[in-house]
Amino acid sequence: TEDRIETIEIGFNRVGMVDFHITHLQNGAEAHGRFAINAFKAKEFVPRKELLPLPHAPRGFAGMLLLREKTIPVISLIDCLGFTAGGEPEGSIIICEFAGRTVGMLVHGVNRVNYITWQAIMPPPETGSRMPYTVGTILMGGEVVFVLDFERIVQEVLAIYGEVDLGTVESRRTGSRLLLVEDSAIIRRQTSQ
Repeated sequence: TEDRIETIEIGFNRVGMVDFHITHLQNGAEAHGRFAINAFKAKEFVPRKELLPLPHAPRGFAGMLLLREKTIPVISLIDCLGFTAGGEPEGSIIICEFAGRTVGMLVHGVNRVNYITWQAIMPPPETGSRMPYTVGTILMGGEVVFVLDFERIVQEVLAIYGEVDLGTVESRRTGSRLLLVEDSAIIRRQTSQ
């Protein structure tokens, strides 16, 4: 098959979303849940490699990945979301970066990067606390894809990010206006203070 390259022009109100899946057990049968995060935060996708375990690690922490002589903490998304693992092994790691930190997210597979309009992201379902990491939903190919608050997951599992330092932004202001667009409630809350 031919590779399809899609050119997105800046200013057309589109956002890239990394579409991936997690295989889990649901009512005794294997199910594939589809999820997405903002592609701006994803730096690369790597096949699963050996992870170094850490003693007394929190729930959801899969281990440390050695990638190009750098150690990266990796989160198991299936554990964070409270699913029971299915038969398919987690085979991909999405390497993400935000707030100057690099974190891996262990998933079963990456489907593709989809470019959608911001209006295509619908509010999350009203389920109370059963889906605390969901910030929205997208309908893709007749399936519901849950948009995750990756920063919240990282904050709760690793507890290493703390407050966002806006000192560098303030020191460079010269009377111009700054527009901050962020999909994570945690980052929005921290930057508005």
